[in-house]
Amino acid sequence: MIQKAILIFMILTLPTGAAAGTLSARHDLEVELSNQNKTLIGRDTITIEFAGQPPLLFRLAAGADIRKLTLNGEAADYSFKGGRLAVDMHEADRGGKATLAIEYAARFDDPYEPEPYAMDNPGQGVAGTMTENAVFLLGGSGWYPLSRAENVSIRLTVRGPAGMFAVTGGRAIAHETIGGQSVSRWDIDRAADPQALFAGHYEISHASAGRVRVSTYFSSQTAPLSDRYLSAAKRHLQFFEDLHGGYLFPKFAVVENFFPTGYGFPSFTLLGTRVLRLPFIPETSLRHEIAHCWWGNGVLVDYEAGNWSEGLTTYVSEHLSEERKSRKAARAYRMRALSDYALLAAGAGDFALRKFRSRNSPASRAVGYGKAMFVFHMARRKIGDDNFWAALGRMYKDFSFRRAEWADFESAFVSASNWPKDAAETFFSQWIEREGAPRLFISKTETSAMGEKWKTTVAIAQEKPYYALDVPVRVTTGKGETTRILRLQGAAAEIDIQTEGKPQVLTVDPEAHVFRLLSGEEIPPTVNSIKGSDDLAAVFSAGVDDDLARVFRGLLRGLNHPNLRIIDEEDLAPGDLAGRDVIFFGYPATESGRAASGPMPAGVEISAERFAAAGRVDSRQADSGFIAFKDPAHPARIKAFFVFDKGLSSHVVARTARKITHYGNYGLLAFRKTENLSKDALRPEASPLRVQLGEKP
Repeated sequence: MIQKAILIFMILTLPTGAAAGTLSARHDLEVELSNQNKTLIGRDTITIEFAGQPPLLFRLAAGADIRKLTLNGEAADYSFKGGRLAVDMHEADRGGKATLAIEYAARFDDPYEPEPYAMDNPGQGVAGTMTENAVFLLGGSGWYPLSRAENVSIRLTVRGPAGMFAVTGGRAIAHETIGGQSVSRWDIDRAADPQALFAGHYEISHASAGRVRVSTYFSSQTAPLSDRYLSAAKRHLQFFEDLHGGYLFPKFAVVENFFPTGYGFPSFTLLGTRVLRLPFIPETSLRHEIAHCWWGNGVLVDYEAGNWSEGLTTYVSEHLSEERKSRKAARAYRMRALSDYALLAAGAGDFALRKFRSRNSPASRAVGYGKAMFVFHMARRKIGDDNFWAALGRMYKDFSFRRAEWADFESAFVSASNWPKDAAETFFSQWIEREGAPRLFISKTETSAMGEKWKTTVAIAQEKPYYALDVPVRVTTGKGETTRILRLQGAAAEIDIQTEGKPQVLTVDPEAHVFRLLSGEEIPPTVNSIKGSDDLAAVFSAGVDDDLARVFRGLLRGLNHPNLRIIDEEDLAPGDLAGRDVIFFGYPATESGRAASGPMPAGVEISAERFAAAGRVDSRQADSGFIAFKDPAHPARIKAFFVFDKGLSSHVVARTARKITHYGNYGLLAFRKTENLSKDALRPEASPLRVQLGEKP
């Protein structure tokens, strides 16, 4: 999402004072792209209305060369240091209006990795970079003078090498070729946040979604995918208009980037080439980024009060999509979110949701996306579907192009329902202000016959700090299922559930409606199990060429262990792997390695140049695989193997290894020529919150 650009701008925040009193800024901005020199040359004429005392304050790229600056047509005194531009005002010009003209040049050359192993920090922290064939400039890069004006509009002309067209927010006026240069003209009526600018040798395609123009800016290699993206974008725009209200922008564009990104900006998204080619992206990531045009780029985020937008966008895009497939699919999605939190965030990596600004690690994603998504889900269950969607509709109407915080959603939910204000305050306080999650236990179960009916008594306990929870409890009989809500506020609470048939199974939170800390028995062994390991050993097989050691290091970086010591299989010593999670790179080739890799659970086979698991991955069809399972000798620990045919080139092994991090919720992966053939996981067989009645919990 655009939040990365916003955060860079927050780091460069202008001082309060005169800048805080800037009422409006109208930019007439022309830039020329000198790609060979990685330089942008800008000429910006800014018409400013202001209140308060000068100087006028701006931010510009720290290394910019200011070639000329005039105020109301005359040379003006200014200071420029560390990206902070302060322009002195003449006494005669202190009338509340001014015209500032700045000519400048800035070089953008942030390093980037074309094919990174890890994608936990979207955009790799790159603010601005230019190549011979492309331009990537986030708003916070300072590619144009930024003020803190309340109302900003930009008329933009971008000149670049022939065939290179530019994309930004707002409305496209023209893309044309003049005098051997490509010229892109844009008009941005509302530039509420710093605008980003991207350029490339694009083939541009259009379609209409009612009054909205939908476009793709794709390279010639990716252009055949254009129709698919245009069609999907039109469907998603209509879906969210029906759900929340009218789309606020004149266009929506899908723009190709030259390195992997997944950004959403007001009226467009920037996706890397390899991302665009993944077959599931039009129905997943694209849907998510379009939802951001309502939440995050439509209703803006007050980042100092916490970023709610990733959680809400995830809820109305990914979760709602699964919910509309089936109840089972929605439950599976929530369980994956709970697993991610338990594996990647719980413990040392945890933090209060209020502190979430943007995703920069697996833990931040588990909290800022997953936990926040659950907050909206639990609030919806508190006030009911009709009230929930009505409250979001009201939020969208009242806060369009305004900044909102968690407290505004709390007020909206209270106003739309009969949720008591004090209860809502307790709810949001415990989930937003406090780190951690409740862990639930069944402390007692009793069943008794009551004539022709049965009564089941269950007590549920939790550890400190206590949460106020609505916990679903289900009793299954031969005649069906009965679910009741237990109100848990302190250390424990009881509930009696009457059923027509004899109770057989008791399940607490069977549909995963409560955000809670899962126990180890509930979590399948997955890629994320390795990402979240607190004690991981990495073993490099003696049967693998040494030139692949760099690939193993990259794989570990993608799995959140960039600095882990790698153990050569031939150097394994007794105790090196004892009681630890382990990942093997390649088939074990020595007796000591094979001894260290076993035993294996039923259905899993990894031997000399052969792998198979649960009938879902098999080396007879695949040339490489990733298999994770719970160590039968130490069930609390995970073993994982990345194995591959010896005949594969290092390039193919590396490209496959780069993909593994993207399959975090899966533990069984099969690939052929880097293409994923199957993805699954060995499912957990038990839960401490599910008991056979008549047995002790």
